[in-house]
Amino acid sequence: MFKFISNIFIKNRAKADSVFTPQIMDIQFRKATDKEVGELLKKATSLKKTNINEAILAIEKALKIDPSYPCQDKLIKYLILADRVDEAENIINSLLQKCKDIKDVFNFSNRAVNYELYSDLKFKQQKYDDYLFYFCLSIYNRIVMDTLNEQITAVKVQLNSFKNEEELTDRKTNKAFKEMGLSVHQSKFIHTFYEVLKSYNYDELYKLVAFLNNKQPNKEQLEIYAIENKKTDWLLWSSNEFHEQIKLFNEETFIDKYSSYLKPILNNK
Repeated sequence: MFKFISNIFIKNRAKADSVFTPQIMDIQFRKATDKEVGELLKKATSLKKTNINEAILAIEKALKIDPSYPCQDKLIKYLILADRVDEAENIINSLLQKCKDIKDVFNFSNRAVNYELYSDLKFKQQKYDDYLFYFCLSIYNRIVMDTLNEQITAVKVQLNSFKNEEELTDRKTNKAFKEMGLSVHQSKFIHTFYEVLKSYNYDELYKLVAFLNNKQPNKEQLEIYAIENKKTDWLLWSSNEFHEQIKLFNEETFIDKYSSYLKPILNNK
């Protein structure tokens, strides 16, 4: 099986080599621009404490050179640090719009990162109820992504940490509840959040994903199809059962549960 797939890669590489000869820079940095972008990001880091606006300019220049380079989160964090929250919010909203499609399972991970950044921004704006909402939404997306990555043990550990009130008790969250005058309800909020998270059947999703990725009888054919069509998650999307199962984890269902069970606790002033 793997020999057959290797042959496909070798044939494709032979075709590519006939029209493209990789340069040393491509081998070292994947793209000729990576070194230049990397230097700009190092410069931004060195300027973070002394000249935040110059640091931001360096990141923006890096993104102009390579818009796909993964440093948008760094730009957002620096904009928040510089109190340029409107600019940071515009970028976050743009990123969130790009990762709404549930048919791209990696979007659970993208949303987890972007919502956490958004929660930081809301905390900076002292909008503590929004901070809690986006922080919780980030956690939910991360747990679903861990399930899709077959990290079910990590999911169970995470759930237990909420059950034991080891989470949502960090400095920022404690301050949020204190500033909202809701410290006495923090424990109830954590317990309710745990119940909301626990209401999803991660075990069932995990077992289905594990089967589709590792044990389905036509796995070899699907892997070949995936390689030929550049659909790396085709093992999952080839299953109608997965189509139906993943719909249950649409973040809109979590948002509805948050509004029904968690929001009322924050309104209890």
